[in-house]
Amino acid sequence: MEKVKPDLSETDNIASLLSNNIRNTPVTDREILLEKELARRDKEIETLQRVYNSTSVELLETNKAIALLARKYEKISQNKEMEIAAQIEQKIVPSILSIKEIGNESEALELEIDILLSQARAMVRELMHGPDNFNQLTPTEMRVAVLIRNGATSQQIAARLFISESTVKTHRKNIRNKLDLQKKKLNLAASLNKTI
Repeated sequence: MEKVKPDLSETDNIASLLSNNIRNTPVTDREILLEKELARRDKEIETLQRVYNSTSVELLETNKAIALLARKYEKISQNKEMEIAAQIEQKIVPSILSIKEIGNESEALELEIDILLSQARAMVRELMHGPDNFNQLTPTEMRVAVLIRNGATSQQIAARLFISESTVKTHRKNIRNKLDLQKKKLNLAASLNKTI
């Protein structure tokens, strides 16, 4: 049997007829739904892109704010460390040096140990709870405050610290002012017992 070869011109006509039919075929419901779904997804992508851009900007601003806060915290921390170092140098070191010089005078030694203990407690209070008024006292005012707390009279304090009674009264007044006790009718010794 002899095979018949199709006429190529006939095949070309069929292909062109089919493509014309596809072009002329109406869009199906499925294609319409797909186009709608595609449009909806495009809108979702646009919305998500806007949210992403907005969130990215917010995150950048938040990161900048956190970095600024971290720098401020570090500076505050460094300043606080410097304050503590200065307080140790100004208030605790002199007491330690005094103890070293005292030798065997037990009464003087006890006073210096009381002062050191009071200063250390005030520094701890300041670290834990913020500024402590006791740390505003000068070294002499601290000595006077500790002696008052221990029940010494102005005359005894004057004799002990080799200063006049009027100087002791001035120190008492300054202690009341710095510890915010000037208008209160409280016994200074009792107030100092609570404070230091």
